[in-house]
Parts: sequence; structure tokens; C-alpha cells
Amino acid sequence: MNSMRYVLVCWMILQLLLFFPIQSKAEEGIQESDIGTTNQQDVQNNKQPREEIEYQEKQQEEQEQKIETELGVVTVSKQQLIPREKLEIAIEPKEQNVKSITGALQLQVKEGQYEQKRPLTFQYEEETKKWVTSYTVGAYDLEGEWHLQLMQQYEDEESKGIIEKETRIPLVNIKNEAPTLDKELPRLEQLIVANAKDGVIERKNGDIIEIRVEASDAESIVKEVRVILKGEEPNNDITFLLDYQKHKQDWRKVYEVTEAMKAGRYHLHLEIVDAVGNRFVHESSYIISVLEQVSKESEEPKEQVQEEKQTEEPIKVEKVAAKEETVVPIADVPKKQEEQKQPEQEVKKVQPSKKDHQTVSKKQEQVESKKEKKQPKEERFEASQIFMIIAGLFALFFVVKSNKEWS
Repeated sequence: MNSMRYVLVCWMILQLLLFFPIQSKAEEGIQESDIGTTNQQDVQNNKQPREEIEYQEKQQEEQEQKIETELGVVTVSKQQLIPREKLEIAIEPKEQNVKSITGALQLQVKEGQYEQKRPLTFQYEEETKKWVTSYTVGAYDLEGEWHLQLMQQYEDEESKGIIEKETRIPLVNIKNEAPTLDKELPRLEQLIVANAKDGVIERKNGDIIEIRVEASDAESIVKEVRVILKGEEPNNDITFLLDYQKHKQDWRKVYEVTEAMKAGRYHLHLEIVDAVGNRFVHESSYIISVLEQVSKESEEPKEQVQEEKQTEEPIKVEKVAAKEETVVPIADVPKKQEEQKQPEQEVKKVQPSKKDHQTVSKKQEQVESKKEKKQPKEERFEASQIFMIIAGLFALFFVVKSNKEWS
């Protein structure tokens, strides 16, 4: 019995010794297999992003479309778009000296739709030598065909002048079954009135008023910009529309002040309307002051004053000549009468002959009346002198006769 127990104990010990190494080896095999599977999974995970990237690149290449135009090759990232998707546009121009490229996406309006336009600004990339831009489709963009309108400016090598070219091509199709309706008001970006001093613009009949407005509407398109000049008197308002400039992408107008604008102060109001009909009204701080027009009747007195000054000069000459004549000796009386006629003729030559205004004629009459008054005095003075000469001669005659009798 003892021997049997001993044998059994030894066998159990051997079994235990044999079992533990096998279990450890099995565990080691399991660990190695786990490591192998994880490495395979990592390799597969690394391969998946690469494959996805390559697949996306291939898809993009397949979706990209190149369009030949007069301005160059236009590359579009996608042709079918939905809201929140990004559209990338690249242009490889034919011309080398391109200064700028501007454009816009414009909806081809169908029944029940309103106009929509999305301005685009292109930037030049030196690496690719292309002009690129991007646009993200929004919830307000209506479903339909959208065309690309391009405007290019480049310098001509021969003339060294700036040449502008414009083209329009069908570009993408946007799918938006439930677009958000445009209920937003258009926005005023900038209002400028040329030659305004402290917000006041003084003008008169015949002058011009230069107005420039920058407006935007992200949901649809700015349809019209209207200026209203509100006068201080009732029913004295003047309204005119501004013209849209494609290249500058703003609204401008050169308005000429006419007789329809009465003299006074006008407050400048601005009204911007989008394609849906949303209306934005802005009351600016600009004041246009129309000055009173100077009439011809008010200008005539100025001309008369100048002519009076011209007639005063010959009158002064006559007065000086008259004073000199009174000092002439008695023996030169006949010569003096001849000299009196000469200044009269000279005065007649100096007087203006083209414009015979009433004031000038009155002055001439006053001058002639003064002459007539002076002439009898001078004639009286001359007769008294002659009488004194004759009396002196008789006195001398009687003195000589009496001397002879005494002798």
C-alpha cells in the first residue's frame, strides 16, 4: 500500500511539472497571436485612410470639369452642389499681364423665382499660376442652373493700355428643394458725395452732384438704388436712380442741378431695393444747398457802375480844360474859342457808342447843361474885356489931344 501511494504521488508531481510549461507556452502563443492580429489591424487601418484619400482624389478628378473660354481655361471642382458644399474655381488665363479678375455666380431665373447673384473675388497663386476663388452654397441659394460671369483686366504689350474682357459660361447646378425665403433687407456699405464740406454741398444752377453708393444683399441681389432730395417746403422733393457699374460693383450718378430745383436746402435720403422687393431707407447727414441764381437785371447795375466810372474820367478832363481856359490872356481870345470846340469833339470820341444806357445818357445831358452854363459866363467875361479895351483907347485918345492943345 505504501508503495502504491508513493507511485501515485510521484505521478501526480510529474503531471504537475508537465502541465505548467505547456500552459506557459500556450499563453505565450496566445500573446504572440494577439500581437500579430493587432499589427495586421494597424496595417489595415493605415491602408484605409490612404485608400480613402486616393479614392477622394480620384473622385475629385472625375468631378472636376475644365471649360475652354476666351479668357482661358476654367476649372470647376464640382458640377452638382447642395447647401453647405464648397465650390472651388480656378482660372488659367491666356494673357500674361493680367491685372485683376472679378466675377459673379448668377442664377438663371425660372418662373416663380427671383434674381440672385453672388460676387466672387479671385486671387493669384504664384505656385500654380492660376487665379482661384471659392464659394459655399447657402440656404438662400435657389435651385437651378448658375452661370459664371467673368471680367478680366490685362495690360497690352504694344499699347501699354489696360484692356477689359468679359465672358459668361454655364457652370454648376445647385439642388435645394427647400430654400430659405429672402426676408432680409439689403445693406448699405458706403455713401460718398464728392466735394462735400462738413456734410454740406453748395450748388447753383448748372452745377453737378456726384454720388457713389456701395450696397449688398447676401440673400438675393440689389435691384435698384434711388436718391431722394427732400426739400424744406412740401411737394418739393426730387428723385432719381443711380446706375450700376459692373467693373467697380457699385452704384453711381452725376446729377445736374436745373431750374426745377428751387433755391433752398435739401436733405439726402437713400432707398435700396432688392430683387424680392425688400426696401431699405436711409436718411443721410448730407445737406445740399441750392444757391439763388443771379439774374441779368441784378448784373446790369454792376455794368452801369463800370460805365459811370468810364464817363467820369472825360468829365474831369473837361473841368480841368475849363479852368485852364479862364487863365488864358486877353489877346488869345479867338484862339481860345477854337480850343473850346476841340475838347468837345474829344469828349464825344471818348464816350461809348455801343451801349447807350439810360444812366449814361443822363450823365451826358448833365455834362452838356454844365457846358451851356459855363459858356455864357465866358462870353460875358470876354465882352467886358473888349469894352475895357475900347474905353482905354478913348481915354488915351483924349489924353493925347489935350496934351496937344496945352502945347
